Amino acid sequence: MVYADLKQYFGGFDIVGVRWLDGSSCNVQMKDEFAAKNALFKRCAVEAQEAAREVGLEQFGLNWLEAIPFKKKKNDDYGAKGSKAAMYIRLATVQDVTHKAMD
Repeated sequence: MVYADLKQYFGGFDIVGVRWLDGSSCNVQMKDEFAAKNALFKRCAVEAQEAAREVGLEQFGLNWLEAIPFKKKKNDDYGAKGSKAAMYIRLATVQDVTHKAMD
């Protein structure tokens, strides 16, 4: 997955930045907490949305949630068109940075 894939996945939401933590995990930064929670909720699987409603907004996004799978729209070095990838999302915390980013 690359930046263009993330931009596609979060289409309609303004991504301010992306920081890759490793080969499969990254922090996607939105303009503010409201935008981040909105993007998070809209990309959650239906079951995760229902669970989020039950726990309330104060707790929403603090645990990993199953997200809508990502489907590639074109071939590239990271996968073939039409291939799907499972996605899991949550709000980032101060512990979700690399040691390099902490400097």
